[in-house]
Amino acid sequence: MARESKTRYAVLGILAQGPRSGYEIRKIIEGSIGYFWQESYGQLYPVLKRLAAEKAVAVREVEQQGRPDKKVYTITAGGLAQLQEWLPEPQERSPLRDELLLKLFFGRLTEPESLIPLLESEKSEALRLHETLRGIKKQLQRGCEHGAALYSLMTVNYGIRYMKMQADWAKECLQELNAQIKTGGKEK
Repeated sequence: MARESKTRYAVLGILAQGPRSGYEIRKIIEGSIGYFWQESYGQLYPVLKRLAAEKAVAVREVEQQGRPDKKVYTITAGGLAQLQEWLPEPQERSPLRDELLLKLFFGRLTEPESLIPLLESEKSEALRLHETLRGIKKQLQRGCEHGAALYSLMTVNYGIRYMKMQADWAKECLQELNAQIKTGGKEK
């Protein structure tokens, strides 16, 4: 059975916050749910077209000076009902696809030294994202009363913990590889 695309719900969720153009939806995704849910322009515009055909969103053309008109999308009552119906449904588990884990799994086929830059990069990126998310958490705590920020804070807290775990895991892997390199690959 084919997996249902959840892109429609990401779009409806963003539009539940207010009317937006496709470009604005993409920017909001990048700055918020984009840390855990990516959508490309190639996915976004066909979904917007389908949602409009289903009358889950309304579309209006907005004239712009010196640029082509833009389409602004607004969630309809029917679209909001679809989103609210979907929210409590059990989530589908997505299979994990992680290129670094795949490379480590087959790491015995290469020199341990060749994997060190990959793990150092993973650790650095995880620490960078950890700090970014901590900054977002501070902004959320300053900018909203607790009730309005509660759900955003839940996802940010998950990201903070996940990135910390990623950094710690990469550090442990680096220590293990460096120990193996020191001993010449011999078992201890």
